[in-house]
Amino acid sequence: MNEQARLLIYQIENEVKDQALRQEAQAQGIEVREIKPSEVHHKVGYLAGLEGYEPSQDSLDPAKIEESEMILFVNTPREVLGQVLAQLHSQNFIFPHKATLTKSSKDWTFNYLVGHIEAEHQVMTAYARMMKDVKRGLALIERERDPQVEEALMTIQALQEMGDMLSLDNLKAAHLDLLAALEKYDK
Repeated sequence: MNEQARLLIYQIENEVKDQALRQEAQAQGIEVREIKPSEVHHKVGYLAGLEGYEPSQDSLDPAKIEESEMILFVNTPREVLGQVLAQLHSQNFIFPHKATLTKSSKDWTFNYLVGHIEAEHQVMTAYARMMKDVKRGLALIERERDPQVEEALMTIQALQEMGDMLSLDNLKAAHLDLLAALEKYDK
């Protein structure tokens, strides 16, 4: 297998951001490859230049092509990846949809990977938003007992134990239940 560090980039619309990403990656010795929407039906392993992967003969309905910006690090040491992202962050360039190549993802189509990372990002964003209200709920039940708030917090705790099975819908429903329980204290 070719161990060259690579960065696959997709849908980076902001030209300045794109240039900064390419320059920082190249400064770290990372080869950059832009993925076009016409290529997203191929397996990630093929697009990453891994041995044993061939171009896909399948096609993809253009209406189903993911449009989210995405960067994928391949064979990139963790510390180098961190340096690249930290340098870009210092320039106010954020990449919410990013990943490293895994044993599983190399066999996915690139389109599936982009959709998966987008969904994961939505869950993590909703989770972070909810945790602010969880802190409010925990502080409240330390001061006074409220069965509705306690029940909502227990539901959220059960969701936290779901790991990869956690869905955006479950998260939103639990958060709404907690907000409803806290509403009477927001006056």
